[in-house]
Amino acid sequence: MCRGGDSSPYGAQRLSKKPSTSLTNECVTNVEPVLLTQRWTVHSVHKCLRDSSMPDACWQLCLYPGGKRPENANNVSLFLKMSATSPLKEVIVKAEYRFFFLDEDDEIKFSNVNIGDFHAKPPKGGHSWGLRNIPRQKVW
Repeated sequence: MCRGGDSSPYGAQRLSKKPSTSLTNECVTNVEPVLLTQRWTVHSVHKCLRDSSMPDACWQLCLYPGGKRPENANNVSLFLKMSATSPLKEVIVKAEYRFFFLDEDDEIKFSNVNIGDFHAKPPKGGHSWGLRNIPRQKVW
């Protein structure tokens, strides 16, 4: 509700020290905060990010809660990226990767298993595979 005679159906309040005849359109909106928790578990992380059997490759997990690109804005995007340890090296790896989103009871809400050919070559030195359009309702 706005002070000074105006009201808002959205719960906004007008705050003004001026008399009601000279009020400006200043409003404050009260918003209840939303608390979210994200927990990541990566098993054997020392083996995942850098593996002695593949000294020329390192790995990244890239999460975009609001989507990677504007056209993915209402979705979640998740990628596994392999990079060469040197921008001058070419690295080719075939890998199976599994993505899981769990709820607070550790029940699977969304999962995806895939096999990807990761090819990092100069000058970029990196290659990623993943999912651009995971519906938010499946993972939140």
